[in-house]
This record gives sequence, C-alpha cells and structure tokens, in this order.
Amino acid sequence: MKSVQINTHDNARTGTRQRIITAARNEFARYGIDGARVDRIAKHAGANKAMLYYHFHSKDLLYEAVVKEFFVTVAERLKNHMATFENLEQALTEVAETHAQMMTQSPGILPILLRELANPDSTLCDWIAGTIGGSGVTAMAQQRLDEAVRSGEYRRFDVRQAMTSFVAMSLGYYLMAPLIDRVWNITDKETFIRERKKVIVDLFMNGVKVKTI
Repeated sequence: MKSVQINTHDNARTGTRQRIITAARNEFARYGIDGARVDRIAKHAGANKAMLYYHFHSKDLLYEAVVKEFFVTVAERLKNHMATFENLEQALTEVAETHAQMMTQSPGILPILLRELANPDSTLCDWIAGTIGGSGVTAMAQQRLDEAVRSGEYRRFDVRQAMTSFVAMSLGYYLMAPLIDRVWNITDKETFIRERKKVIVDLFMNGVKVKTI
C-alpha cells in the first residue's frame, strides 16, 4: 500500500494563516482598520510580525483578506445548499440558518460589516455584492421564486422587494440586538435565535402564499 505523504510544513503555514485571520478579525472588529495594530494581531495569533507580512504584506491587505475570506465562504455555502433544495421554504430556511451562523459563530464580522455599510465609498461592499451575485445565489433565488409563482401556490410579487424584506427580517435582530434585548427583555438569546429562524420563514411564506377563502 502506498503511504500518503503529508507536508507538515504546508499544514503549519495554513494553520498560521488561519490564526492570523481569526486574530485580525477580532482586532478589526474592536478597533477598526485605523486603530488596529499589527503587533497585537501577531501576538494573539501566536506568530511574529514577519510571518504576518509574509502572508498578507500589509495591514490593509490583511483587512481585505478577513472580509473576503468570510464572504467567499458564505456565498459558497449558500450556492451549494440552495441548488439542492426542493422548494422555496427549504431555501429560505437555509438562508436564515446561514445568517444565524454568520453572526453567532463569527461575531467579529458584524462591527466590520457595519463600518463598511456606513462608508458610502466602500469598495469592499462592491466586492461583497459582486461575490454574492457572481456565485449564482441571487439568480437561483430568482429562479426559485419565479417557479413558486408559476406553480400557482404563491402570488406575484417583486423579487427584489421580497428578498430585501426577508434579509432585513433575518439580519435585523443581530444588527439591533443590544436594543431589542432590552426592549423585550430577551435573556435566553440562544433559544430566541433558534425560534426566530423558524418564525421569519413562516412569516415570509404566509405573506407570499395565495390567500384562499
């Protein structure tokens, strides 16, 4: 039997790169790109500054890598899953699940994203939009919604308006959680998020279904 040769040097470099990405995401989330310090990132990643610059060359390019790697992963996940779903409800459930994982498993991405959204000249927002569109996710969503309407089970609606509303429902809580938690006295966030994923899909589906008398 042929033995498999594992390049431990390459594995170590991949591990170092990923630790730098994780440490950088936390640093950029807390301080923004201007306030972030490369020496702190390197320290939290268990690497030296030379290794950081070897992988990313500059703080600006590291920042871009943090954002791009995250949204490439999200777009790829949505594309792979959405192509396999049998109906609209399953597809929307996966979108809500992906949003929940984005915000709960990688909480550092939220303040980074909010800063980019607040910047009208953000080139990264352009890149994110292009990546999501280029992945085919929006085209598949359009196709699924059109098929649902043609089936006669769903009424006609503007796809852009419908999906904007769904995404707003899905992500809105995470964007406003500090306020919403206080207003509604939400103390068990894990349960609330788990239930919310089901509720928003149910609300949306009831909104687009043809009403019968």
